Amino acid sequence: ATMLARARGTLTTASAAAASAGSRILAQVSAYAAVVSSYVDVAAPYIATIFHWGFLPMVILIGMNTEPKPKLTDVISPM
Repeated sequence: ATMLARARGTLTTASAAAASAGSRILAQVSAYAAVVSSYVDVAAPYIATIFHWGFLPMVILIGMNTEPKPKLTDVISPM
């Protein structure tokens, strides 16, 4: 019976250590997520502005670099 009690004590200690390590990892991940979230909050308006003003020029640039080389009016024209 004493060996079984020792084994149970070892398992309980190991389980507690695993739970403690899991909570530390969870805390680190939560802290990392908070930092990333703050960076995204700062960068989002800039990314939106760059996308807003850069999308059409990028489409025109890509369209102008295709073969056969179209004229600018061919790229901009909807028909």
